[in-house]
Amino acid sequence: MTNVERVRDLCQKLNVPVSKLENDLGFGNGYLNPKKIKDIKMERLMMILDYLGVSLEEFWNIGSPKTQKIETSLAQIKKESPEVYESIMDSWTRYSSLVEKYKELDEHGRQVVDAVINIEAKRSIAEMDDVRMVARGGKKLPPEMKGELEKMLKIIYSEEEE
Repeated sequence: MTNVERVRDLCQKLNVPVSKLENDLGFGNGYLNPKKIKDIKMERLMMILDYLGVSLEEFWNIGSPKTQKIETSLAQIKKESPEVYESIMDSWTRYSSLVEKYKELDEHGRQVVDAVINIEAKRSIAEMDDVRMVARGGKKLPPEMKGELEKMLKIIYSEEEE
């Protein structure tokens, strides 16, 4: 479900006509038409959520089948360790913002970002190898483990693009 679809669903649940929201916020008529745009820029999304009185945290939970487990876990973390919860939410906000910026890049920009991430991931893995080697008393990380770490990073980065 795209953010445009989520906003439209939220408007329907809150009995707010999409056309009224578009007009009140100064967006063009039909701005929130999923056939016209793929996604909403973060700045406009925040304006919409503010208008509807919904937090970003609440918005992301709308329409996701995994939400119950996530909400339960976050509630437990918030109760047991508020500082960890705040750190998670700060990271999520930062991550969401970066993903939105990434989506706005053209193909060349995305290739540049992907290349930087791949280079940094390799550097970080090499650094982790050095730390592990010291922790193991001079023994190097087995190559198959290094390969598994690289595969895991590729999976993580490919999921972020979705």
